[in-house]
Amino acid sequence: MKLAYNSLEYGPTPDLAPMLDELKQSGWDGWEVRQSLDWLGSAKRVSEISSAAGLPVAGVCGRDWNFADDPVVFEANCRRIEFTADIGADAFVIMAPERPENRPPSTDEINRFAAAAESLRTFGADRGATVVFHFHTGQLVQTEREIRQVLDAAPDLKLCIDVSHAQLVGWDACECLREFAERLAYVHLQDYRGWRYVNVGGGDLFPSIPAIFDTLDDIQFDGWVVCHGGRLVDQPPRERARISREYLRSIGR
Repeated sequence: MKLAYNSLEYGPTPDLAPMLDELKQSGWDGWEVRQSLDWLGSAKRVSEISSAAGLPVAGVCGRDWNFADDPVVFEANCRRIEFTADIGADAFVIMAPERPENRPPSTDEINRFAAAAESLRTFGADRGATVVFHFHTGQLVQTEREIRQVLDAAPDLKLCIDVSHAQLVGWDACECLREFAERLAYVHLQDYRGWRYVNVGGGDLFPSIPAIFDTLDDIQFDGWVVCHGGRLVDQPPRERARISREYLRSIGR
């Protein structure tokens, strides 16, 4: 498997070349795009900067999640899928919109999301880009039951399992990885202490982070594991990236 770093902690307008140099020096194998295309520029530009740093793009995250009900948002994500294909990234990551207040989502809301996700998957497949669904706490699709409903309604949709969000909803991360091994295309790893977002290895959320990697070995996962550093710590982004990578080295990764 390959280890990438999520560029979210570097904010919406990072200077790409120094950022990627920092991540490369910390020992990461790749990086994940979170910024707007207005800031990033063309796939050619980003490819050239990434190649110069020796740090390929692992995946690209979508932006705005109300694509089931807003055709403008749907088209904006299509442009990012085209960027994903042009840059040769392994995954385009989609999430669900915000969860309704004071009530669970309806079956119809989840099915509409699944149908739109399937449309984006088809759009990506036609262009050589793999669209993956990342479930997340606080969003329309959060619980194990809701996640299964989406996967049943969109049987060809691949999965990004964020092991922290599985664990946060009471779904053992290793069990989740094993169950969906055949649909797993991408992994996110972040860490929490309580509900505080901390550097990888600094939390108390998981019974064992090494066991997560052992499980990925067992299921022969050879894709990207994308890590986040803590966002609520008094450290510059490069330090969070370094600390998280050092922890992974300490467990043999």
